[in-house]
Amino acid sequence: MHALHRAVGEFRVKILKPNEAFAPIRVPISELSSPKFSNGQRATVATAMMLMLSELRRQSRSTAREASVGTLILDNPLGNANAGFLIEVQRTVAAAAGIQLIYTTGIGDFSALRRFSNVIALSNDAARRTMRRYVRTNPELLELLAPRTHDSGGHLSARRVVAVADRENNAS
Repeated sequence: MHALHRAVGEFRVKILKPNEAFAPIRVPISELSSPKFSNGQRATVATAMMLMLSELRRQSRSTAREASVGTLILDNPLGNANAGFLIEVQRTVAAAAGIQLIYTTGIGDFSALRRFSNVIALSNDAARRTMRRYVRTNPELLELLAPRTHDSGGHLSARRVVAVADRENNAS
């Protein structure tokens, strides 16, 4: 901050505050640590800033404009940012930057999980004798996401959720 101040003189930094109306509300960056921001809004601002900085870095280093940063794996962002509008802000910024987000979470909030077209339910289990940990499918969560029919012979390990509007759009 001191170096920037010496280089350019007086400056102010404002950020966009995530909100349900998606209104462009600009606030001083110092408010990010105030009670005016929820933990979910802070997590969303941090994610959006990281996505945009990654995209700026890619643009400055890549000669091919179609090159992409790739994928960002977020470790439990839904713990704080499970409100629908916060998820949409994160996904909109990621789409604009051409970055694929992968959310990993232990949250059982189905209203948050319904926003994703692909859900893979896993659990971290311990083997009793060796005390090693293994990642396995979580059959209880899979059953809640997509109940099995009695006549099915297969096993579901992931679920693609498609809204009725999406089916109509894809059919045309």
